[in-house]
Amino acid sequence: MVLHQFTKYLLLTVATLLILMNMSLASDSKPEDLQTLNRFAVTDKGYEIGVYQFNGKMWDTLTKWQKEFFIAGLQEGVVAYYVTSGVAITSQQSEYLKLKDSYFVKGFGPPEIANIIDDIYKDKSNILIPVSEILRVSARKAEGVSRNEIEDLLSELRKKFAN
Repeated sequence: MVLHQFTKYLLLTVATLLILMNMSLASDSKPEDLQTLNRFAVTDKGYEIGVYQFNGKMWDTLTKWQKEFFIAGLQEGVVAYYVTSGVAITSQQSEYLKLKDSYFVKGFGPPEIANIIDDIYKDKSNILIPVSEILRVSARKAEGVSRNEIEDLLSELRKKFAN
């Protein structure tokens, strides 16, 4: 339940920010190329449930300012969820804090996180991984997790989002 509400706020915030940013796409990019399907469930009838999320191809079309604004929007989405959902006064507060901590690291703002994400997407084998997933990896990298652990996370994500 908490994750579903968080995802709703996060997607709404990111969508709003992208509209406001008047994002310019590379001339050879089609909108469908800039997204990756994140399948997170299969119904009992075999239907996949998922959302399309922006990937590294989209990230590479953004300016430095737009990347920082995108990350700030994700942070605002987390805060908006916390404030409006009532989680702050419920037993789900610790779940929210774990979720928040999986995306952001104290002392690392949008400029630093954008640089880490840029570094991760330099390896084009990561290009189809959604930005939100790379953001989680960048948080681990900022925390000082070993290079091997980062590579293991990225390897799992590459497999999950391979076409």
